[in-house]
Amino acid sequence: MVDNWVSIGWGDRDFYLNTPTWADLQADTAFNALFGLSTSVLHVSFEPDKTVQTCQKCRKITLTPHQYQGIIAHIRATLPAERPFAISNARYWHNDAFYPAVGSYNAFYTCNSWVNHGFQKADVKTALWTVLDIGVIKKR
Repeated sequence: MVDNWVSIGWGDRDFYLNTPTWADLQADTAFNALFGLSTSVLHVSFEPDKTVQTCQKCRKITLTPHQYQGIIAHIRATLPAERPFAISNARYWHNDAFYPAVGSYNAFYTCNSWVNHGFQKADVKTALWTVLDIGVIKKR
């Protein structure tokens, strides 16, 4: 099976790496994430066509070359200046990896804010500001 799609997300390192399900959420992890007290990571997954085609939450977005380059620039700006490296033994499946990232997740700048900000920088129509996915998804 060929992996034709890349899924990229940004968020709180401890939440991503230590909270596989909501039932595993610890109070200190939530507190640190809400108040921006920990570091962040990029989560990169390679997805097969079948996964994307059957995804209920996925939205198709048509981009111009300029917009695509803007999103790529946003992702690159999220990585440290030195060459990024995958965090050892940090993965959910065989097709993903986590990378140290810049910035801090917090109650006012969430993973959805990060996506929204990338769209704004790439001149893609999106919400003015959002911490929830609805602000990004409704514009699709």
